[in-house]
Amino acid sequence: VNPPGHALLNSIWGIMLALSVRSLTLAYFVLSSSFATVSESLDDAARSGGASWWTAMTRITLPIVRPALFVSFILMFISILNDYDPALFLVTPGHQIMGVTMLQTLQQGTSGPVAALAMVQVAITVAAIAIAGRLFSAKLRGNRNA
Repeated sequence: VNPPGHALLNSIWGIMLALSVRSLTLAYFVLSSSFATVSESLDDAARSGGASWWTAMTRITLPIVRPALFVSFILMFISILNDYDPALFLVTPGHQIMGVTMLQTLQQGTSGPVAALAMVQVAITVAAIAIAGRLFSAKLRGNRNA
């Protein structure tokens, strides 16, 4: 009989879960200050105007916290991409991530592949920020016209 969570032990999903849990504090710090700016009176005003909970969330709360959601996504993505500490204990030969591969290659004394992988990390990070920024600005422009 395997203990609960044993299926995550030797899978990429377990590694992603460990990296995500480790990076959640970044998202919490960004989102907590953003949610603190959303007043309960905004929800009360929407409800008194006949709006449902879903309408109040999508029309009032989400536009206020959208910049914080964007920033927390980018911070978590960069943190997960560049982190290797939790994965170091969970990696099996078939499920390696870039940070652990870089560390193992550097231990072997070859710095060329490590530099190449670091450039790949930078390219992935820049592409993710550009894509997220474009999606975020499109949402902002769409809300201004509505």
